[in-house]
Amino acid sequence: MDAPSLIHLLKLESLPDEGGFFRRVHTHPQTVPGTDRPLSTCIYYLVTGDGFSAMHRVDAEETFHFHAGDPVEMLQLHPTGLGEKIRLGSDPTAGELPFAAVTAGTWQGCRLAPGGSAGYALFTTTVSPGFVWKGFELGSRAVLASEWPEWTEDITALTRH
Repeated sequence: MDAPSLIHLLKLESLPDEGGFFRRVHTHPQTVPGTDRPLSTCIYYLVTGDGFSAMHRVDAEETFHFHAGDPVEMLQLHPTGLGEKIRLGSDPTAGELPFAAVTAGTWQGCRLAPGGSAGYALFTTTVSPGFVWKGFELGSRAVLASEWPEWTEDITALTRH
């Protein structure tokens, strides 16, 4: 299966600013007490070889479950000042993990790892409490590179401006 076929079959839409393709597939029916924010939301998310998930952060915990395609390199820049690169995929013997969690407020971005042949990676991601646009912030290359200079090369590759 190729990326265009998956995009069509799963009815994915282009994700503005961040990049990739998505479709919300679940919204928890209950809300955070005193708000209209759902307890959780879940999406299909697909990234292709000619794109990437730009550095961004959300105000809630997000979990990634890898399903198919090529391995992905995810950069996480934590509020503590530490950074890490995680490899998501289906081959634990190659250091790939099928799951990753991103804590609230952590900057994150991802792209396909070099050497793959599928040309895409497919995930489900769950955000809790549920995703809301007012809790989303796109990262600035200059700001992130000044705060995490040791990750400048990766930040440059995972930002658009």
